[in-house]
Amino acid sequence: MEQLPIKIRELRDGDVSFILATWKTTLREAQEYKWVPKAAYFAEVNRRLDPLVERSLKVGDPMIMIACSPFDDDQIVGWLCFDKAVHYCFVKEPFRQQQVASRMMIHTGFLKEGLEIPCTHWSRALERIAETYPLRYTPSKLDKHKQLRSSSRPRGFTHEHRQDS
Repeated sequence: MEQLPIKIRELRDGDVSFILATWKTTLREAQEYKWVPKAAYFAEVNRRLDPLVERSLKVGDPMIMIACSPFDDDQIVGWLCFDKAVHYCFVKEPFRQQQVASRMMIHTGFLKEGLEIPCTHWSRALERIAETYPLRYTPSKLDKHKQLRSSSRPRGFTHEHRQDS
């Protein structure tokens, strides 16, 4: 199968509502959250994720990487939130199984280190990537992440990158 051409870019103001909506709704579908009453789930997830994404937009820590069409920056294919840990990864349904999440993970620079990569939230995409790369589910890193600053980005990360192959 030919890989979908993508471009990697930074988070912009217009992306925030999409990031929050997809993170909150897809995380809700995860096995460990299915039993949580809807009102309680959204109260807690709003408390945790809204400030995290807003801080990413303002100071770039954590970093949210956007995978988009190389021809239209506004056509988001997927996104990845990370600092010293991967917080979440989302790829739109029509673009799954085309290595979009894997290419974003490679682009972070984590995989150059050869160490286990802690992940604070788990998804089906990360489960598939974990078959090839050393990902480890570590939910405790989310609260500790507040202490990290922009110097916590993985070595070698660049913001704008086009992947056509």
